[in-house]
This record gives sequence, C-alpha cells and structure tokens, in this order.
Amino acid sequence: TPSNLARDACPRRATPPSPITNLTFGRSYVDWLAVIPAEIKAIAYGHGIYVAILDDSSSTYCYSSDGITWHSGSFGSSGDRRCICYGNDRFICPRFNTNIVDWSYDGMQWNTATLSSARSWQACGYGNGYYLCASGSNTWAYSHDGKNWSDFNTGVASGAYKWTDICYGNGTWVATI
Repeated sequence: TPSNLARDACPRRATPPSPITNLTFGRSYVDWLAVIPAEIKAIAYGHGIYVAILDDSSSTYCYSSDGITWHSGSFGSSGDRRCICYGNDRFICPRFNTNIVDWSYDGMQWNTATLSSARSWQACGYGNGYYLCASGSNTWAYSHDGKNWSDFNTGVASGAYKWTDICYGNGTWVATI
C-alpha cells in the first residue's frame, strides 16, 4: 500500500467560490460560465489536455487543449463523479457510491475498471507510482495501473471526514478535508 499517508491533523483549506469565474492568465481571459454547461467539480491536466468533471451527475465532461476553448465529451454512462487525476500516462475518475472507475489515456476515449469495493469516492490523486482514491470511510483504494485496485485501511475513524483533495510530494501523501 502507499506508504507515508499523513494521518494526523490534516490541513484544512479555504473553499474557493464555485464556479471559478473571470480568470486571467497573462492576456487570456476565461469566463467559465460562458463555456462550461455546469459547475466544475474537479479538473486535471495530462497528455496535453485539460479534463473537467461537471456537477451534473451526467455522462458529460468538458475538455480543452488550451484551457480557453472547451468541448464536451461523454463518459458513456451517467454517474456522480467528484474527482479526477492524471498520472502514469492516464486519467482516472472514480464514480461516487459505486465500485466503478473511469480511466482514459487521452482524456477523450474512456474505459471502465472495477474498484475493490463500492464506496463514497470523494478524492483521488497520483504519486510515487500509485493512484489513490479516498472514500468517506476508513477504507481507501490504490492501484499501480488505474485498472486493478486493492483496498487498504487508513487508520482514520470511519466516516469522520469528507476528503476534498489528495496529493503526493516530498515522500508523503496528504489529504485535505
């Protein structure tokens, strides 16, 4: 299982307004409300593409190669998706309250894999050769390839937290609530 999972006092983060609007990057201007059909739950970048998960429990997501011009795509089946991450040359996106994870090499053609158990998957991340999915219980899932998954116990009290983000850096996994 992934080592060095930070279990003690997890940092809390301020909640930014959602959806993010009127971002300025140099000379580019993005008005998210004008180009994305629903609020964004999560976004990831990899393989030269941004993929945004929408807050509408449908099969629709949005993707962009430049972060300015957006297109809609379909996972192929509906479901509540709350997180997405990229690593090891693929995106993963677990479905909330199921044992299904969507995965893609390019962010446009999606496949499904089976997680080890159905849980309230809330956050996901990639680091140190592992994909990690956090649930509202003390049982999380990990995978080396995004297709074959195993459970592990975090040691955190079951149902104690609503995880919002997971990241890996400097030899340590950190999860926020």
